[in-house]
Amino acid sequence: MTKITTRLWGNPEWAKNPDVRLDPASIAKAYWYLAHQDRQAWTFEIDLRPAHENW
Repeated sequence: MTKITTRLWGNPEWAKNPDVRLDPASIAKAYWYLAHQDRQAWTFEIDLRPAHENW
């Protein structure tokens, strides 16, 4: 987390628990998969959500 994100979204749970936010490396992996997916089973979208998001 950067100082700006801490200031703007200073929620202590968000800052301490990585499962309530999206990891940039995980976002990059999902994008890479979408961009290089097998053409035999194609999708145009992926819905990325943190592991402990409330539904």
